[in-house]
Amino acid sequence: MTGYEAAHQAARTPPGESGEGGSSAQRLGPHPPRMEPHTGGFSTSAFQAHRPANPTSSFPVGTGSPAVPSQPAPTSTPTGAFHGYSQPPAPRRSLLPALTLFLVVLLTGVAVVQAIMLADTRDKLDKVRADSAAQRTAAQEEAKGLEERTKELERRAGNTLDAAAVAANVLPSVFRVTSQAGTGTGFAFANQTPEGGTNVITNYHVIDANWESGRREVDLEQQNRRFKGQITKVDKDADLAIIQVTDAFPRLASAPEPAKPGQPVVVVGSPLGLEDSVTSGVISAQRTINGGPVLQFDAPVNPGNSGGPIVNAQGQVVGVVNAKLNNAEGISLGIPVAVVCQNLGIC
Repeated sequence: MTGYEAAHQAARTPPGESGEGGSSAQRLGPHPPRMEPHTGGFSTSAFQAHRPANPTSSFPVGTGSPAVPSQPAPTSTPTGAFHGYSQPPAPRRSLLPALTLFLVVLLTGVAVVQAIMLADTRDKLDKVRADSAAQRTAAQEEAKGLEERTKELERRAGNTLDAAAVAANVLPSVFRVTSQAGTGTGFAFANQTPEGGTNVITNYHVIDANWESGRREVDLEQQNRRFKGQITKVDKDADLAIIQVTDAFPRLASAPEPAKPGQPVVVVGSPLGLEDSVTSGVISAQRTINGGPVLQFDAPVNPGNSGGPIVNAQGQVVGVVNAKLNNAEGISLGIPVAVVCQNLGIC
């Protein structure tokens, strides 16, 4: 019998009964409490390994309730929720996902706002471009209208002639020409001579006597001044001639467009030897006489006006006086300036 079984047997023997050999045993006190196997989680084998072989009472004789014997600390780890065991703390949630979501929402909002602002800016820019295009179109139309009105004003001004002002500009270029045949008129025109002198235009019939006699020199007068001129070129068929003088005089220019019927003109000459005479009228018609173009105008002319300039309101030469119909008033004839330029080659 093991020590534990002997102790257990002794504990179950009634008081007064003898154990082995029938001898009586001294009563030591109440039996220790019976220990049932623990169901909580302690190992029975561990408990048996540490139970004393001869259990005795640890309380004084004659005391009251027995004390619970001390037990050694269990060697196994308790598994229940009791014995002070607690759940591990829950892991802390990271702020990174929330921060990322916030940034995504923020950037999305910024992108949306910028897209709206960009669309608004584009709309404004398109509107500005449209307004600019409309303004350019309006400005172009207005400029075109101004140009047309300017041309109309120029046309009206061309038809409104200030004879005195025109004559004041033309007279410094006009001369009285004296030859063997008589007197006529000439005017400084077109280009200078190679020597820096002046080309004076007149009719061939004004100087024909000198030319036919072989004499090339003629006299020119302007406001009591006399100059010697040389006949350098003639066109008998066109009734034109060039006289060159060594002095420089203001030269009249050719009109850029042919004269038109109804256009006002001024005629400056020396009718009957009376230099610096001025008359005015309008172009009556453009005709062809003896196979050549002729200007018909109604400004009064007389012998002595031959070779004089017919000028427009701008003082530009449109023709050269060369004849008038006898026994008729208001029918004068002239040579178009285009014929002068073409036949004499000085324009």
